[in-house]
Amino acid sequence: MSIDKMNKKFILPKYRQQLMAKSTAELRFVKQHIKSDFAPFSKDEAALYEIEPVVLFGSANREQPSNTRRFIEKEDENGKYFINPNAKQVDEATIMCVGDLMGEPKMQAASFFEDSFNFRGHFEYVKDIFESSDMTIGNLETTVCEHAPYALEAHRINDKFHCNAPIEYLDAIKYGGIDMLATANNHSLDCGINGVKETLFHIKKYGFGSTGTFVPENKKKHLMVDINGIKVAILSYTTFSSNTSKLTELGKGAFINIFDANKAKQAIDVAKKDGAEFVLFYIHWGFGTSYQHEVGKVPLKQAPMIAEAGADYIVGSHPHCLQKYDRVKTADGRVVPVAYSIGNFITSDSAKVAKDNIILTIKIKKENGKVRIIDENYIPCHVFNNYLGASYVAVPAISKLNGGAESEVFSSVCDRAKAVLGNKIKMYGDE
Repeated sequence: MSIDKMNKKFILPKYRQQLMAKSTAELRFVKQHIKSDFAPFSKDEAALYEIEPVVLFGSANREQPSNTRRFIEKEDENGKYFINPNAKQVDEATIMCVGDLMGEPKMQAASFFEDSFNFRGHFEYVKDIFESSDMTIGNLETTVCEHAPYALEAHRINDKFHCNAPIEYLDAIKYGGIDMLATANNHSLDCGINGVKETLFHIKKYGFGSTGTFVPENKKKHLMVDINGIKVAILSYTTFSSNTSKLTELGKGAFINIFDANKAKQAIDVAKKDGAEFVLFYIHWGFGTSYQHEVGKVPLKQAPMIAEAGADYIVGSHPHCLQKYDRVKTADGRVVPVAYSIGNFITSDSAKVAKDNIILTIKIKKENGKVRIIDENYIPCHVFNNYLGASYVAVPAISKLNGGAESEVFSSVCDRAKAVLGNKIKMYGDE
């Protein structure tokens, strides 16, 4: 779909118009007036990991504004970790998890004002909820690369869907109260290895912790976060990713976590050796039933593998809709919750089933040196194409959490969430 058909009023900035005038093979960014300290891999470096580039890189980049961050990065004898310096070490924590943070063309067009992007409106009704948690994490299902076409400019490259968002999207995610990002998914390599490198560069600039994609010098495949005195290891894996065929064998192991049960166990073992007391495992199921509430055969097979590998909680994504919540019992007697899919959290997907999602809340507590789950619930949400003048807004369906709004639409959202997730986990507010 062309930009004109999508939004006749949308006018690209001049530097982007120049980009659009070029053929796909000639794409170059022309923002020469913007300075940046990001440097892509040299050709010799790239050749070690990538057979051929996915997109051609230009020569400039935006600088992003400063943004409030709750967590800072520190380092001890076990390596780097994130911690909220203002949090009390009370050995009890509330973690909130959301699903896919998409960056589709319609979202980008709707978030363009005058000569810049502003995505903050997507998060206005959930910002306070996230800030009430001790840590919030979501799956970033887009690259953030200024040296490659945005999804708005080229939604398909080499006959594959292309997801790439402006850096202002990260500004909005941080503004919305999300602290950490899982980055392993089927779109992680949409801009090639330099896209991975640049996305991680911007993620770090904004103060997020992330895991799932890496630069080669990153040897550890987990993200460690100290939450109120509890060491939580976060891992992010995907069952497949577009453009892996363009990577060398060395590149496939260096830049993204592709799910393998043995490798996942090794990564979890390393995390526990580094002091992890609770393991949160994000998995992007690449093979299954998209846009269907029924869980596919592959996720049903892999969830027990992840539990046996040592995960304490499994959060799934990719189907673009909600799927059931269940529990898996391991050989050593542990019971591991599995939320097979918590939906697209921010999206402009037109499918009705893709509009419902949840905020998954996990409460953990450390007693006598052991961490256990003391409570779980979910907040059903719905993404409206237009809500009080704002586009593609995630709104909680519970009146206590959305400013007092009640309607049949919200009641239906709650009913659908209960029907899909089942009765093994309660909705927020239910006894």
